Amino acid sequence: MQDFNIRLKELRNSKGVTQKKVATDIEVSERNYQHYEAGTQKPSFDGIIKLASYFQVSTDYLLGLTDIKTPLIPADNPLPPLSPEDTPEPTPIDDPRKEEPPHE
Repeated sequence: MQDFNIRLKELRNSKGVTQKKVATDIEVSERNYQHYEAGTQKPSFDGIIKLASYFQVSTDYLLGLTDIKTPLIPADNPLPPLSPEDTPEPTPIDDPRKEEPPHE
């Protein structure tokens, strides 16, 4: 799998946009974006999310963790927020540190 900076440059070239255009669209300086492609600087978590959304790929693809480009949840169709009735009640978790009573 490819390094982040190589994958980022390939995505930009395949979209046919300049470094300046991407930088402006994701709200970072052109110099910072140039560092991302050069591999001398990494974006913040928010920056990774913005880049993945901009290029319509998953963050895993962008980071080189998978070769599957498509995000699991498309950015233009996010999941609806959960309503209180959709939220399950928390269940207690057994504490493995507690001693169990002896079995008779």
